[in-house]
Formats: sequence, C-alpha cells, structure tokens
Amino acid sequence: MRTALKREIPVRQRDDWEEWLLSRRAAHEQRTAEIIRLETQLNARVYGLFDLGAAEIELIEASTKYRYGEV
Repeated sequence: MRTALKREIPVRQRDDWEEWLLSRRAAHEQRTAEIIRLETQLNARVYGLFDLGAAEIELIEASTKYRYGEV
C-alpha cells in the first residue's frame, strides 16, 4: 500500500489509514448525494418558472455535462 507521494505505508499504520479513507469516502458520498438532490430540486423549480414541457426538459438534460445521479 502506497501514499499519494508513492511512499510505502508501514504495515502497522495501514489499518488506521484504511479506516480514515473509508470515513472520508463516506463523507464525500454523502455530500455528493446532497449536491445532486439540491441541483435536481433547483432544476425542477427553474423548469417550472419557465413553464418547460417534458420534451424541452429532456433536451436540456441530454445536453448537460453529466447525468444527474452520476459523479
């Protein structure tokens, strides 16, 4: 197991690092899910304000950089 700086992590420290990485990954996934939820909510409000139909919404979402729910 190596660090980002390509240094070997001593065996006695690997469990600590693994635990830390898992907690960071979980926090990242929670924040990402919240961002996606809020973006989706915002988009729905904007679509409503502009009175967009299903075909127009589909066109907009098809042309975005990424699909909502994907990271």
